[in-house]
Amino acid sequence: MKDTRKALKPMLLEWIEKGREAAAAPFAPEALRKVMSEMSKQGFSELRISPALPVDVRKTETAKAGRLFLDREGIENGWESASMPTDERLNPSRMSGEFYDLVIQIKP
Repeated sequence: MKDTRKALKPMLLEWIEKGREAAAAPFAPEALRKVMSEMSKQGFSELRISPALPVDVRKTETAKAGRLFLDREGIENGWESASMPTDERLNPSRMSGEFYDLVIQIKP
């Protein structure tokens, strides 16, 4: 049994990393460019982007690329702790851990 678990661990870690990358899709440079353009046209000055799943995506390649894009464009941005999702009775979600939203200041 231990051998089976040991053999599965690298595969499970790979799937977890792929899931984090998928959850980070809203932070991709092209996705950020599109949503910033749309929100700027509507007059918003601040934009809060959440991951597709409530997981910490700050260390993913997609999120790093998005932050690099924003920094190169001179757009003020930063990570802000987000609240955990709750069910209809306001009980904490079964998903544990902390996740973060990316807050972007849009210049008119």
